[in-house]
Amino acid sequence: PAPGTLPAPMRWKRIMRMVVPLLFLLLSSMCRTAAVPEGDVTPEFRVLSSGAYGARASKGLDERSGPAVEIARDDRSYVDIWSRVVGSGAPPPVDFEKESVVFLALGVRSSGGWGVAPKTVGIAEGAARVTAEVVRPGAREVTTMAFTAPYSVIAVANRGFERAEWVDQD
Repeated sequence: PAPGTLPAPMRWKRIMRMVVPLLFLLLSSMCRTAAVPEGDVTPEFRVLSSGAYGARASKGLDERSGPAVEIARDDRSYVDIWSRVVGSGAPPPVDFEKESVVFLALGVRSSGGWGVAPKTVGIAEGAARVTAEVVRPGAREVTTMAFTAPYSVIAVANRGFERAEWVDQD
């Protein structure tokens, strides 16, 4: 190497010592977290069931509907809504003294690849606002050509809400 210059490997190390911290600062400043609006409460929730073949799938496109949200606060309504949305199997146990159950039904779709993925629950103004992603089949994804009725059922800690709303993540 010429006088006053470092060999190539040493120059590279020196450059990396300067670049890596700068990249870290740049990338960390670009990250954002989802903010909960002031006054909102974010209760815990758990997914009880999720699937693509809900009860409405067997009815075909005649029963096509948009997304729907229903809430169960007792065993009787829980079993009733479960049979209409999920359709099969026994509903998992829920302690209605501590939790309410929110059903998210996407409606009938003409193919597979659809789903409902709950992400967060926020409570404000007497409503449990469930943010859920609507999972769509990819443009080149191979899916089943059958009627599906995607759904997700979640148990939400009781925190003073009277109704439930579905907020599409997109």
